Amino acid sequence: MTGAFGKALDCLAQWQLQGLPWSLSVNISPQHLERGDLVEQLLREQQRSGADLRGLTVEITETVMLQAQAEAHERLLQLKAAGVRIALDDFGTGYSSLAWLSRLPVDAVKLDQTYVQQMAEDERCALLVRGFVRVFQEMGLQVVAEGIETEEQRQRLLEMGCHLGQGYLFGRPAPLNAAPWDATVD
Repeated sequence: MTGAFGKALDCLAQWQLQGLPWSLSVNISPQHLERGDLVEQLLREQQRSGADLRGLTVEITETVMLQAQAEAHERLLQLKAAGVRIALDDFGTGYSSLAWLSRLPVDAVKLDQTYVQQMAEDERCALLVRGFVRVFQEMGLQVVAEGIETEEQRQRLLEMGCHLGQGYLFGRPAPLNAAPWDATVD
């Protein structure tokens, strides 16, 4: 983990030094949350790199939370206290429970791409997305739609109040040191 967090924080620090308002997300696994030194490792990497942790988001899946509930909740609270944002990734693919979600220390929910892709053919799916967006926003959570591939999907999500998204419509995944980022990590 140190290597992945180290590279991410080096890149984030470089962006911050260049005055770029970008943020960076890192996915973590159940093993990361179960380790007792997760937060300490992150803080060591932050000290070394000089990155402002407010530019870092840690993404976890519902499955990760279910596998490491007790450890995960405490680690997530520690990460938030350090300034890290927490996002629940791939929402709707695991064992979604809104009551359970209300107790998690998360800042954002990322709706799984299956919802986005099914909206056009399944009006019930579109109603779910609209409801999720409304509920999450009322809970004070940022909502991000994953897997946006068409302008029609983007427009429909905007009409539902979802103003953040990711997907091939906006760009393909690329290494940190590749264009369009124009930031090199050695």
